[in-house]
Amino acid sequence: MDKGIFAIYRDGKPIGTEEFTVSLLDGAGTVQSKTAFRIVQDAEAKDIVLRTNLTLDAKMVPKVYELQSEISFQKQSLKVEFKPRLAVCTFDLGLEKKTDAAILAADTIVLDDNVFCHWAMLLSRYDMKAKGTQSFNIFVPQQGKNGYGAIAVTHLGKDSFAMGQGRAKGHHFRVQSPNLVVELWADEGRVLKIQVAANKAEVFRVE
Repeated sequence: MDKGIFAIYRDGKPIGTEEFTVSLLDGAGTVQSKTAFRIVQDAEAKDIVLRTNLTLDAKMVPKVYELQSEISFQKQSLKVEFKPRLAVCTFDLGLEKKTDAAILAADTIVLDDNVFCHWAMLLSRYDMKAKGTQSFNIFVPQQGKNGYGAIAVTHLGKDSFAMGQGRAKGHHFRVQSPNLVVELWADEGRVLKIQVAANKAEVFRVE
């Protein structure tokens, strides 16, 4: 069981928060989150709220993923039902609905890159005894049939890092895909900080 709050920053300025609850027993249970933030696009401020619920079977095998999004009062949703080696995605875009499907490996990890608590599930698969760079199969639900791929995780050691106005210590991981590089710091299974330099984004655990 883990429950907490992340503070989201961009260009050093606070733009939102994520509240999350992870309720797992022997790998089975739910991961729930509510992410609220504001972005400025074409000189217009947009308020975005994302609500997610991921249901996992034993050994953290995904069963259902649900996403509800609200962008300046415009609502959309996504539901993904996982079958053996298959993810069936149903998108409700407001004015239209569409269905998509992705073929998955048996050990695929659901990783919504807009949901920060999902990174803890990825790190939980990392073998600290083996260390080095380890590869994992992931699925990004919003991308539908194009959401399946591989991601590499490297443990860079334990170090001190900036955490808000102070400093903290934790295990430093680098996560890389062809289009993304993420720096993560974690301790005892809890993600403490996420940094994406390309987006000038930083996320800190505050509770």
